[in-house]
Amino acid sequence: MQGIVIYKSKYGATKQYAAWLSEMLDLPIVSSDEVLKGELKKYNCVLLGTSVYFGKFKLQTWLRRNTKALINKNIFMFIVNATAPDEVKKRNNFIEHNVPAALKPYCKFHFMPGRVIHKRLSFRDKLILKLAAGFEKNPIKRKALLEDLNEVKKENLQPLVNDVRRYCTNDVAWQMHTV
Repeated sequence: MQGIVIYKSKYGATKQYAAWLSEMLDLPIVSSDEVLKGELKKYNCVLLGTSVYFGKFKLQTWLRRNTKALINKNIFMFIVNATAPDEVKKRNNFIEHNVPAALKPYCKFHFMPGRVIHKRLSFRDKLILKLAAGFEKNPIKRKALLEDLNEVKKENLQPLVNDVRRYCTNDVAWQMHTV
């Protein structure tokens, strides 16, 4: 497998997942800001990690700039956020509005639970969360917006690692299109 882990992180949760993936799959890791032009050509398997802030992928601009280089690659996106697993519509909207249409056929998506530590947030992010909590009608969701959350765990990656091994280690053809 010729693979690489590329990530964009704001507070470190996505970077942590990327580091674990690099270790678990023995792949190089690089921040999206440090990917060299033309570097993607040598990889057939690309793991892309992004955090989500108020519906927008931190990796969104990078994805748009690199769409052409990513087409026909085995792409695994790990999307780190605090959205509950049962909020399928919201998660699908993240993909719909952040991933270029030309890339979607080549992608397999995995959502990873994230981390929010309020004392580490920027003033702006704290304010936005407080405002969102003020508008939230569901008391459980309102409370969740105001509390710390840390669900970043190595074991969360196992389904993704299994997919990568299944689809990329025997890369005769990109099998995801037939699954």
